Amino acid sequence: MSETNIEDASNKLEFHVNMYAKTYRWLRNKETWQKAAFSLKILLAFRFLPTSIQWLVPARTRNLVSNAVEDSHLAHARILFEFLAEKKHRRFKLTDIRASDFYQDASDYTRLDDEYLKDWSEKIGARAFHLTNKDLTATISEFEWPFHQIAQRLLPALQRFFSDEAASKIGAADREQCLAHLELLQELLNLQPHEHA
Repeated sequence: MSETNIEDASNKLEFHVNMYAKTYRWLRNKETWQKAAFSLKILLAFRFLPTSIQWLVPARTRNLVSNAVEDSHLAHARILFEFLAEKKHRRFKLTDIRASDFYQDASDYTRLDDEYLKDWSEKIGARAFHLTNKDLTATISEFEWPFHQIAQRLLPALQRFFSDEAASKIGAADREQCLAHLELLQELLNLQPHEHA
């Protein structure tokens, strides 16, 4: 990959990590807001302002925004897993960006091998981004995504990748920003009771 292409790839990678962390924060705030008692909502209104403002708009609009954020979060989770796992699809192209592209020697990279994330990556594709008659055991509206469990597994893999000095082709600014996004994600996960998959 040329120097220009690797710089562009580094920028794109930072975008996906940023979107993954920020959409997780939105979902976490939404969950906290929904579970809070009314009196607590008054106190928390300023902390969760983007989330609380949504309750002033019609329910159809709230559902539209919520579904869009969930879809965005799932898309970025799947993109990042496939990036780290270097999973090849029928649609895989030579122009696809892989984690090993950021190493001087691609053999220095150990791809992510996590069956739980692999299984959920496939479910995300089947349930959220694919029209199918396949029996999925639950309708989309009844289905609950394990956002927290996915993040608990994806976060350490992302931290290892961005902390690995051998991944020397990551732009310094992009690496720094990604680590900051992951720090935010870590803080949010520390607030979440851990659930074992």
